[in-house]
Amino acid sequence: AEYMGGLHKNKLLKRLSLCYCGLGEESGAPLGNVIASTNVLELFLDGNELGCVGFVGLVSPLVKQADSDAVERQLLMEKQAAQAIAKENNPTDVTESDNNGLDQEDVGLEKGSMGNAGGKKKKKKGKKKKKVKVPEVPIGPFLNKLHIADNGIDSTSESGQHNLTDISFLINSLVQHAEWLTELDLGHNELGNIVAMRFKSALEARKEAKLPKLRMDITCRIQKDVFAAIYKLSGGAPAKKGRKGKKKGKKGKKK
Repeated sequence: AEYMGGLHKNKLLKRLSLCYCGLGEESGAPLGNVIASTNVLELFLDGNELGCVGFVGLVSPLVKQADSDAVERQLLMEKQAAQAIAKENNPTDVTESDNNGLDQEDVGLEKGSMGNAGGKKKKKKGKKKKKVKVPEVPIGPFLNKLHIADNGIDSTSESGQHNLTDISFLINSLVQHAEWLTELDLGHNELGNIVAMRFKSALEARKEAKLPKLRMDITCRIQKDVFAAIYKLSGGAPAKKGRKGKKKGKKGKKK
């Protein structure tokens, strides 16, 4: 993952595609840290072998930011609610405040006219030029599209069972809190019913929080009612463009 060092804090790259590049589980964490420090909007990793360990490493930095954003949104909502209650309990007379503002302006004008009554002109002092600060471009993550289809993420495998709690927690937080995420493709991965149930509950919470709909794709090898509920709650499957590649080092077609 040494080649990822050149992407650190990159502010220009918006779309990164590393499909069918033979990325293994060790690439997940470095790639996740890179994406969390850049302005990449679209990340395509279909057809690699990240597996459960790579998925956890990739998504963890994104979830950390998503959870932080959720806390900020909650604090803002509480502040706005408190201000609304205070306004109801202590209504202010807008007309009176406006008049006060006008009176102060008039007084200021009168003082100005009195000051110049003697006929003495005040010397104008030269204004110092202020240095214009160029605003810094904020650093991500601002990921809109995340495609990790066909990456060997199997919750029923030995690695999957070991990381099942982490996978469920990360998926729940990412789907529920990541307002900036609009597409998530996890198709052709064996997520299992436990993770699928997490998906469903997270989508319900996302809808209740009035966040944008999340277009997503997952394997259909889960309970039919859960699968149907997920697709109903989501914004439909993400659009898939371009030709399909083949995983390196594997022969034959997948069944």
